[in-house]
Amino acid sequence: MILIADDEPLIVKILAAALRAKGHEVATAKDGAEALEAVRKSKPDLVISDVSMPGLDGFELARAIHNEQLETKCILMSGGTDFDDVRIRDQTESLVLTAAFKKPFSVADFFAAIDRAMEEPAALSR
Repeated sequence: MILIADDEPLIVKILAAALRAKGHEVATAKDGAEALEAVRKSKPDLVISDVSMPGLDGFELARAIHNEQLETKCILMSGGTDFDDVRIRDQTESLVLTAAFKKPFSVADFFAAIDRAMEEPAALSR
């Protein structure tokens, strides 16, 4: 299952429809706190999260998933200024993130990253 966390309903609707069309089971969350609760309960294979959300942002969500050793992979996306290359590199290198995308991004690359994430086994690292 793939969980989409974003506070923009249109983004959630578009991503969910595209992923369902590709045969994925999809759940949604309107913010990071709701997403973390859903991860704890349903243990999705992958979380796709926006970075800029009220309360728990995408980086904090990915870190919480990692710190709690939940076997869920994370892909982050954002068009905001809070998503700089240094922060992306630091988070990805610490193995918290499977991939990170700065908007605008290639839809083909984005869905290829999702396909790879769904095929690879989860790896816990500390």
